[in-house]
Amino acid sequence: MKNYLLIGLGGTGGKVLKAFRKTLYEEFRTIEPSEKTGIHIKSLYVDSSRADLKSSESWRTQGDIGADISLNEESRFAITTNNLAQRLQDPQHNPITHRYIGNPQLWNDIFSSMSINETAGGQMRRLGVALFEPRAVGFVEHVNKMSKALEEKSNKAEVSFHVFAGLAGGTGSGSFLHVIAQIRAIYKDALNYPIYLYLLLPEENSPWAKNGATSNYYANGYAGLEELNAYLLSTHDGEHRGTPLFSPIDLTGKTLRFENMTKGGETLLKDRLQGCFIISNINEQNRALPVSEIPELIAQLLYQRIFLIDGGVPDKNRALRDAISLENLNAPDEGKKSNQNIKLRSVRFQSFGMKRVVIPEEEIREHFSAQFASQATLQMLYNNWAENGVEYLSHTRKISFKEMVKKEENRQLWKLSSAQMKLEAGILEEEINAKRAWKSIAQDWEDVIVHLKKEAWEHPHESKLDVRLDVLQNAFQQRYEENFRGLGVENFYKTKKEDLNKADRHIAEVRDTLEKWMLTEWREGRLSANDLEVFLDDLLEDLNARLNMIPNISERLENGEIANKEKIIANRDIWGQTGVFGRVFLSKRENIFDAQAELLREVYERRTLRYAFSFADRFLSSLIAELRDKLKPDIVSFSHGLDDALKFFESRITQTARIEETSNNMQENLIKFYEPQRVRKFVRTLLQDKQEQESWAGQVRRKFLASVSENRRQNRGKEQYFSSLVTHGIKNGEIKRVLEDVSRQNSQIAHTKESGENSRFIGVNIIEKMAEEFSDDKRLEQYVLDLVRSAQTFMKYEANEFNGGKSPEAVMAVLLPQCPQKSQFRDKLAQLFINSQGDGVVANIIDTNLRNNEITLITFKYAFPLRYLQPIHQLKEKYDYRLANGSKERALLEIHLQEHIPALPSLLRPQTAQTKKEIMPLLQLATALNLFTRTQNPHSGKMERVLEVLDEYGIPVEHIYSDDLVNLFETPKQTTIVETSKMQNLLKNSNELEVEILQSAVESALNHEIYKLASNRQTLIEKIKAQIFAIKANRDNNIHDEIYKEFQSSTRTAIERVNTIF
Repeated sequence: MKNYLLIGLGGTGGKVLKAFRKTLYEEFRTIEPSEKTGIHIKSLYVDSSRADLKSSESWRTQGDIGADISLNEESRFAITTNNLAQRLQDPQHNPITHRYIGNPQLWNDIFSSMSINETAGGQMRRLGVALFEPRAVGFVEHVNKMSKALEEKSNKAEVSFHVFAGLAGGTGSGSFLHVIAQIRAIYKDALNYPIYLYLLLPEENSPWAKNGATSNYYANGYAGLEELNAYLLSTHDGEHRGTPLFSPIDLTGKTLRFENMTKGGETLLKDRLQGCFIISNINEQNRALPVSEIPELIAQLLYQRIFLIDGGVPDKNRALRDAISLENLNAPDEGKKSNQNIKLRSVRFQSFGMKRVVIPEEEIREHFSAQFASQATLQMLYNNWAENGVEYLSHTRKISFKEMVKKEENRQLWKLSSAQMKLEAGILEEEINAKRAWKSIAQDWEDVIVHLKKEAWEHPHESKLDVRLDVLQNAFQQRYEENFRGLGVENFYKTKKEDLNKADRHIAEVRDTLEKWMLTEWREGRLSANDLEVFLDDLLEDLNARLNMIPNISERLENGEIANKEKIIANRDIWGQTGVFGRVFLSKRENIFDAQAELLREVYERRTLRYAFSFADRFLSSLIAELRDKLKPDIVSFSHGLDDALKFFESRITQTARIEETSNNMQENLIKFYEPQRVRKFVRTLLQDKQEQESWAGQVRRKFLASVSENRRQNRGKEQYFSSLVTHGIKNGEIKRVLEDVSRQNSQIAHTKESGENSRFIGVNIIEKMAEEFSDDKRLEQYVLDLVRSAQTFMKYEANEFNGGKSPEAVMAVLLPQCPQKSQFRDKLAQLFINSQGDGVVANIIDTNLRNNEITLITFKYAFPLRYLQPIHQLKEKYDYRLANGSKERALLEIHLQEHIPALPSLLRPQTAQTKKEIMPLLQLATALNLFTRTQNPHSGKMERVLEVLDEYGIPVEHIYSDDLVNLFETPKQTTIVETSKMQNLLKNSNELEVEILQSAVESALNHEIYKLASNRQTLIEKIKAQIFAIKANRDNNIHDEIYKEFQSSTRTAIERVNTIF
């Protein structure tokens, strides 16, 4: 078989698909099998949980990190339309729903009393059906489309379908029968389109079974298997012989129950299922595996099966293939004791167990990459190389930026110079590239004074009224009010203040410049994230200091301006004095004019500076708030993200290659064959070169920044720099993924470079290592024997159920890698596996060139009825308990796909108490139907009740029943009251054969045409009612009599059966 379609139903099915895709990636480094295998696989995840379906879009090999193994849109199929309440109200337009849904009033009660998630099965199997139904046609079309794509790719008309589900919930447990029926209806050729089912039993003591007596968790498991068992059985007679004993409703509406109307109603469901693995998390030795690890176990079985067992030589290991596919199964289904043609229990069930002896390459890779990732993170977070020169340390280094932030050349680099904070120099691009370049305030006023003086001095004037000082002052005032940078000083700074905090203005520009510089320093590895925190704290401290200096500076400027104003007034007084002497000496007037001009320059320069410092005050205050309240949280979040990544990889270092872990522990399913101490010691030798570590950390930073940029683009993000790193690289876990990817690659390159042929930890054949370890043949023999004995299936068996003490059929697959270098040792090992098997178990050695680091033992047990399994007995108890608590009708509605009349065959043989419970209403019905003849036994002289039936040849066969029991139902009152103990013994001694014969006779009688009439059914009910009064009389009217009380319940059961006729 070359084509495989894997279908995961519900949460359990999704987990299996994820585990299998991880297994594929670990083997082929891609989720697609290697082309040389010729194998083609597609996955389809069907679920009612939007959250789980959404998460499958981002599955990775190691939680949130590792390789991408997500499902594409084709591989996800949502059954999230829960409009059942609407469909219940509209039977005319929803006929399919009303074929299976049951009593609508009960659903109203369910909806009103329970909070059912909009898109979940709610542990109700019939609700799972209701979710699947609206998408049934779409599901069939989708499966068909995916199957055709597989066939076209391989050029082979064949597909092997593998369906996975848990039995406890609503979605998977409620839909699996419909899924396999729909597939078989489409693909009728079971040889080329086999269907295999994998069902996980409910976990013992599960927290999901939290509703006590009303929990469906365990009852769902039994109900699902009971319906599956009936689906696998076939009718033995009638017009449509071979039809499933139970066929689910065809939810597509194309048929009623998958009948082929072109062939007179013959069933479409032939060769219905090629095998069904029933899986528990507890093995034969009562050793429990965490239920979370079961999907991985199933995935490993599937991998071994697809690539190593199915893909082998067709005629080789035939017995093994038969155990898996049940292709040549000779074991008959279990039938009634009274008629073996009437089947009760299918034997198409299997279990498996797996023991893997591995050099844990994937764990070693994880450990290597975690060590590399940890060191790269430390470089990015602290950049603190140890003095002894062997590693980066996990704490901050001693560093200060207090001097650095005070240097004017650095401030200018960040657009934080003294000139820029007063806008003596430009901050924005338009300011820096202004048509008239900005000058310092002092230089600006210094440069204009000559022009202002010249114009004022040359201003026309009269000797008696010289106004040139006024002209000069007016010129300075006009320059101050109107001409400074085209706006005047006050308007210029007012405008800049108003623009200060706008998105594309000064604060944003400075933060952008500063943050860009910080990111560059981190990107180039010069500053760590922790260094950037220290730098920002030192910068904020310096900015605050500069801010705190402004009030004193402004006060000094103002005082200087006041002093100069007094001098200006004095000069004006001198200038205005009259007299020949004053006017004659022109040079003195020039001196006054020059002095006045200089005083005015100083006044207006100080006044301008006061506005400049007022702007600087607002600028620094706003910038400090921006850096403290916005940038710093981003830097801190970034550091915390790196620290979280560090903790993640440090935890992985602790959890992998654990020195304290017991090697070769036979109780474990995964036996690790290696020396973790050597692994840890070796990887540390790869991390001692600082230059290499800096290079590796640089690779992480570059890839991380590129990933963040791409994530930001895809998400249409607006964030910049560290905010972008946090949003698109930290919060989504991208930093961990990048660290893992780069570190895994670099660690593997380093491993290959530094390890010799005989000191490798990855790419080693386990046969070689075992040959080194087991030079002693006796030790090897014992090791193999212990392995074989511990390779138990994940199932507990009920030995009392084995017929004649015979346990299920068993076979073991031993997947052994080829090893030309140690061929003799490998041959010896293979023979030991064959010789170490228990009675009746044959080992099949499978030669493989895949997974040379692993020896796998898979034990299969097969061809048994479900009654062999201990958990089924426990589930039956929980099932009965569920039906006995609360409304039985509602319980049956919730846990079964539809109503079953008559009841489906039980998975278990009737026990004494059950036989007694079953025969009592049958005796009443048989009596009311006049099926018994009363005769006297000529040998014993005792009276007997005889039930005569015809065998398959039409020959009458008589069956004898107790006269004392039947007498109870008749009047007049018996003269002798039979002791209670004797009556109890008569009931308890009833056997399975007696029940079956009586049941068959009763059912045949009830199906007669006369009981289609309600009046005839009512007459029969009245006869049964009369019986209880006869019983009461025959028990001396003792209302406390045990027999009377038990028949009260039995009478109700008999009446209920009559009410269900037709």
